[in-house]
Amino acid sequence: MLLFTNKIYQARRRAQALLLTLLEALEKNTKILNYMAKNESCSQIAFILYPPCSIGRIILVKVKDIMIKEVQTIDEGESVEEACRIMGEKRVGSLIVTRQGNPIGIFTERDLLSKIINKKLKLENIKVKDYMSTPLTVIGPEFDLKEAARIMAQLKIRRLPIMKDEKLIGILTSADLTSAIAKAPLDI
Repeated sequence: MLLFTNKIYQARRRAQALLLTLLEALEKNTKILNYMAKNESCSQIAFILYPPCSIGRIILVKVKDIMIKEVQTIDEGESVEEACRIMGEKRVGSLIVTRQGNPIGIFTERDLLSKIINKKLKLENIKVKDYMSTPLTVIGPEFDLKEAARIMAQLKIRRLPIMKDEKLIGILTSADLTSAIAKAPLDI
């Protein structure tokens, strides 16, 4: 069994080396590279060829390729109890807080635990706006996945809302990043 696994590993490494040679040639032709980045079917190939964990390579995977498109929101005037109900029902760890439909902050599990539970406050009596995290850091859908990961690491945040034309269109979480990296071939 070990010998068989080793042969598979060696074949995979040879295939990766061939793909790398091909990509080095493609990198010299920016027209092809730009086409691959814009074409949806090619972006999947580019994701495999340029995994987010590949250091020093051009990253073609965009945030829009892996973001969650159904973002859960709550109005700033709602109670923390309602926020907890929605988070539990939707099985999410955060809600984007809005004012008149515009994102102004984020309410997370960490906010609940560190700002409310340890003070033994009544959830039904307090408003989300008083305990949400602000300012809200956002990025656009065309950001490279590597850049989004760098922002999240640098700011020590686990969720990054995605905005386009002043409209909330998605959210990127640390779980999404982990999943994307796990699906990509690793260069160790």
